[in-house]
Amino acid sequence: MWQQGNTMDNLTFLTDFMAKTGQNKADIARRVGVTSAAVSDWFKRDDMRLSTALRILDSYNCDIKFTLHKAEEATMMFVGFMNTINIDALDFENKRLTSLKQAIKASGWTMKRVAEEIGVTPETLTYYWNTDDCPISAFYKIAQLISYTVSYTINSK
Repeated sequence: MWQQGNTMDNLTFLTDFMAKTGQNKADIARRVGVTSAAVSDWFKRDDMRLSTALRILDSYNCDIKFTLHKAEEATMMFVGFMNTINIDALDFENKRLTSLKQAIKASGWTMKRVAEEIGVTPETLTYYWNTDDCPISAFYKIAQLISYTVSYTINSK
């Protein structure tokens, strides 16, 4: 098991996984049945869909869990305790985006405002919720917008 926290590039989890397992882009491509050019494109764009990340790691008999961490509120610091809330953002046995939607609501943001702030239409955001999938970059943007950080954990099944 390995973990990463704080802000990161979108595909840090995959570069870390590749480094720790000795895999390269061609290995990933063969494993998930795509071309090496497709894998290279993911890295050029520094993005892929959450479902693609799951499929890649599943092909190696691994699970990935992205976790949202609520930023500490400055007003809580003087009380002497930390106000950190961890939300399992991607529980792949359930809905992948449910906890992200819950975090948006808990933060007081509307879906329309979130869509505007991350540069997508409200229909695009609705599409993400309906398909229970979105680009990893959108996941990170939304988390950052509502004052959450994202970490990940990769474990063997």
